[in-house]
Amino acid sequence: MKDKRCLYTLSVILALSVLSCGAAQSTVQPQDKTPKKPVKVFVINKTPIALADDASLKYYPGGNPEQGVLSSNTMIDTGPLKVMLAKEKQIGFYSDQTVRWAYLAEPVKIYGIPFRTNRIEFYPGGKLMNAYPAEGQKIKGYAPVDDYPVFFHETGAVKLMIPAGSITVDEIKFLSNTMVSFYSTGMVQRGILAGDTVLYGLTLKGGTPLILYPDGNIWMATLAKPASIKGKKLKTGESVSFNLLGELE
Repeated sequence: MKDKRCLYTLSVILALSVLSCGAAQSTVQPQDKTPKKPVKVFVINKTPIALADDASLKYYPGGNPEQGVLSSNTMIDTGPLKVMLAKEKQIGFYSDQTVRWAYLAEPVKIYGIPFRTNRIEFYPGGKLMNAYPAEGQKIKGYAPVDDYPVFFHETGAVKLMIPAGSITVDEIKFLSNTMVSFYSTGMVQRGILAGDTVLYGLTLKGGTPLILYPDGNIWMATLAKPASIKGKKLKTGESVSFNLLGELE
């Protein structure tokens, strides 16, 4: 009888052992067999960054990286700015191993303007050169088009934009969806006139470029009507150019 009890106890122990092993096996997670992509690490803006070691990696003649693809989101301090750059996106560098352009991993505010996750470009030294404002964001009181970046001077002043609607600066109306550039002072440098415009006694043709000096005087324009300047007769459609003294060239 005692032997039967011992055999029964042993069989129970063996059964529990089998169940225990089965339960343990069921909790084992399958291993990720996806091979990790090879990377190369470089120091950019004094920060180690990992780039995909593949055909996307290009070098300057001296051996420093020229462009590549980031393997992970990376916070970069350019000096003037701190931005999170997006993984699996291309990134370009200056020859001194500082960031030239990349793609934002998250929105960022610069010069008080919110920018969305898209391409961003920097000047040598790290200041913002151009980026894509958040949708609906106005620049100088006007909404730029969504598919082109806004450019900035190193001072932070707007350098170039394409307004989605017409833009009026100093009573001069410029055509929508065309480039308008500015000096660092905020004065217009160049734009396409939205219509015939009278400026300094001359009627200038709409739909043609107007280029101004930093003081607002005409540099180059196209006449919409005949004109006479210091005895020289000019025809409709003729291009005119003035020097810094305001003299016809």
